[in-house]
Amino acid sequence: MTTAQAKRRLFDLNLIGERVLVRPAEASDVTDGGIHLPEPLRNEGPRTGLLVIIAEDCETLRGYKDHYGAADLRVWFEPYAGHKIEMDGQEYLVMKADDIIMLMAEE
Repeated sequence: MTTAQAKRRLFDLNLIGERVLVRPAEASDVTDGGIHLPEPLRNEGPRTGLLVIIAEDCETLRGYKDHYGAADLRVWFEPYAGHKIEMDGQEYLVMKADDIIMLMAEE
């Protein structure tokens, strides 16, 4: 499957209600101070990722995507939010829009 086919397949997903699709960032195993974290502690506190799809019915975040346009939106979300799905070897999270704490446009 080509990259274009994989991207089209991803955007053929139809999320229902106030839901979004996020590609989570890898949790770091070392803190800024150089302390190595065991696996259970890596997901403590808010996690980050890139907002990929916003459901058509999602009024909570629709204005942000319209405002920022094609810019990637980095989101911070609750540590155990969402349901993991895997497509074409990439992990994604389907979560409620209310689980997103903060967002920021990346350029």
